[in-house]
Amino acid sequence: MRIRELESGDLGALTEFIHDVYNEYPSAMWFEKEPSDEEIGRVFYNKMRGVGLGMLVDMVVDDMGTIAGECEITRVAHERGVVGILVRGSYRHRRMGSRILDAAVNGACSIGMRRFDAEVAQENEGAIKFFMVNGFAPCGYRDIVKGGKEQRFVVMQLEKA
Repeated sequence: MRIRELESGDLGALTEFIHDVYNEYPSAMWFEKEPSDEEIGRVFYNKMRGVGLGMLVDMVVDDMGTIAGECEITRVAHERGVVGILVRGSYRHRRMGSRILDAAVNGACSIGMRRFDAEVAQENEGAIKFFMVNGFAPCGYRDIVKGGKEQRFVVMQLEKA
């Protein structure tokens, strides 16, 4: 397995990854229902465009052509990015999430980002622990309406010098 940047030839593997992770844990994604391949194609196009414009860092864990995990950091201000990370269930608890997060943060630092935010559903204790183990600190809450119901998210931050 290797960690690398998302590439233009990854559409098929990313489509499979998103479908699989959505079916494992739908609330981890912002889709209202399972996305169509066309919707995923639009997401992929926007990811590649964002990478090209320096607005996004997107790293994947490649297991011989299968995407096992993905971490994206979207620039929301000059030095600030928002982290999104997904790892297939069968690949969890192998420190893969920590390795891909570290690679994405380093990539984002190389293009000037220094502060990173993650928003985690309050009931997702495993994700909160994951971010804390990786240096993020809780700094507040945000209530978001998702799927027609209000959900509370823990806002977590990491700062790099």
